[in-house]
Amino acid sequence: MLGFWRDCKNLYPGTQEPLYIFELGAASGHFTYQFLLCFFEQFEALATPTDRVVYVYTDADEANLLAARQHEKLIPYVKQGRLDFAQFNPAALGPINLQEANFTLIPHKMTYPPVIIANGVLSRLRQDMFFLEHHTLYEAWVAPSQVESDTNTASSSAASAHLH
Repeated sequence: MLGFWRDCKNLYPGTQEPLYIFELGAASGHFTYQFLLCFFEQFEALATPTDRVVYVYTDADEANLLAARQHEKLIPYVKQGRLDFAQFNPAALGPINLQEANFTLIPHKMTYPPVIIANGVLSRLRQDMFFLEHHTLYEAWVAPSQVESDTNTASSSAASAHLH
């Protein structure tokens, strides 16, 4: 993550906008806290006084947002301007209203490309799949299927084991 931040600084020198890191579906905030603790310890060793990164805890559930905003371990990051909150449903894209900064982010108008963390929510989001072959980009589809159990063959046992 720090390498990406440094690359952004080099690509967009002189920008005043922070790099935004969005955690989708942050829920309890356990990952949020651990990330903030580790990331900002390293960030402080490399950053200049004008460098800014804002971590945005997002969740669709207002109760999760309220609990996180009041959590004693997260409050110092809020006071430093390093943590903000937004009620956001990743399945319904749109502007992101930062609750602490009282500011609306419009993703396609941001200077730096946003960083997205979908730790616990990724499996519940609609996903697209693309692959590159011989300089041509292809779209692919994945369809779930059920492996029929046949205990007499080694290949079906391997397939069953792979699904666990």
